[in-house]
Formats: sequence, C-alpha cells, structure tokens
Amino acid sequence: MTNLRAPSTGGALPLRAVRAESLATVLLARVGHEGPLGSAAPTTAADSGAATAHGPSQVIVYGASWCSACHQAAAYLTRRHVAFIEKDIEQDAAAAQEMREKARRAGVATGSIPILDVRGHVLVGFSAEAIDRALAGS
Repeated sequence: MTNLRAPSTGGALPLRAVRAESLATVLLARVGHEGPLGSAAPTTAADSGAATAHGPSQVIVYGASWCSACHQAAAYLTRRHVAFIEKDIEQDAAAAQEMREKARRAGVATGSIPILDVRGHVLVGFSAEAIDRALAGS
C-alpha cells in the first residue's frame, strides 16, 4: 500500500505490505460503512421487509470485503435510504452461485464486482446514475 499524495523527497513512493482485512477496514471507514461486508446480519430493513422511501428491499449488493466499489455502492444506497442486502461472494458460495446465475440470465459478465440486483435490473460496477435509473424502474 502507498499514499500517492506523499512521495518522498526524491519522488519515490514508499510501499508497505498490509493484510487485506486491514485495508478493507480503512476503505470501509472512508465510505462510512460499519463492519466488513457480509460479516453480520444486514444493517438495513431488508430482511424484515420494512418499507423505506423506495419500498421493501429488492436490492442485493454482491461483493467482497476488499472491494471499495462495493462499499461505495452500499454507502450510496444507505444515504438514499434504500433497504438492501449485502452478500460476500468470497465467504458465501451460495451467494456467488446466485450472483453468477442472475448475471448469466441478464447476459452480463461476472469478471468484476460489485454486481447489484436492483429490483430485477442486474448492474455491474457502481454507478449512482444506473442505480437511480433501476430504482425508478427504467
């Protein structure tokens, strides 16, 4: 890991090795997400079916603990008060299979994450605009 904003006087970038869990914790804190992705029960009303500004949860974020775009998507949905479920595809084989099947049916590649299921619209990567369009039903 290196800080690209802090090169040494000679212009070199000092590198240091960190555990993936440590990096994930730093990234999570930067996007305002508490706890590692998929480590606990959903932090939203998703499982209870409680209504939000956008109705009951019909949003799933498939990702991994180290994925900053996954955490950005979760933080965006939280700010929008959209109930969602996070599924860590590296920790949950069933979630990984579910994600691959949805992506196959939607005709999208599974080479990158997050993959979001927003009310039946399968999205690859984090795009606030694409999420908003899917939430609006277009």
